[in-house]
Amino acid sequence: MAKAKAKAPKKAPRKIADVTYLMPAEVKDWIERASSKINHLTSEVDRLKKENDCFSEMKPKEKPEPKADKDAEAKAEAKAKEEAKAKESEELQDLRYKRAKEREKHEAERKPLKTQDILKNPSKDQPDLVGRLTKNLDHIHKRK
Repeated sequence: MAKAKAKAPKKAPRKIADVTYLMPAEVKDWIERASSKINHLTSEVDRLKKENDCFSEMKPKEKPEPKADKDAEAKAEAKAKEEAKAKESEELQDLRYKRAKEREKHEAERKPLKTQDILKNPSKDQPDLVGRLTKNLDHIHKRK
């Protein structure tokens, strides 16, 4: 014998909009500041776009330059670059020459010392190895 089961009443599904989550006040403030900044920046972008459109309308349309003029300009630029390079290398060469002359002048002023000019006289009293070591140790460990 089958018993009839009593059906429980169905619960109404929760609406997503009804659910509110609590967040810390710091996070809420941060989100508000960020959204405010975004709104400000978007309005600034729109304003700048409008200004740019106004200026672009004011400019007269430029006529395309003939190809010959562009080629002439390119050749002139290339020639100017070559001249500048030549001038720079010439100045550098002059500077090197000047420095070489100065170097020669300074070398001539300096009197080179020759080993033959320096007379080496051995001292009359040549200490032996042990004598030098003891003298050095006495000097190092001298008490005041």
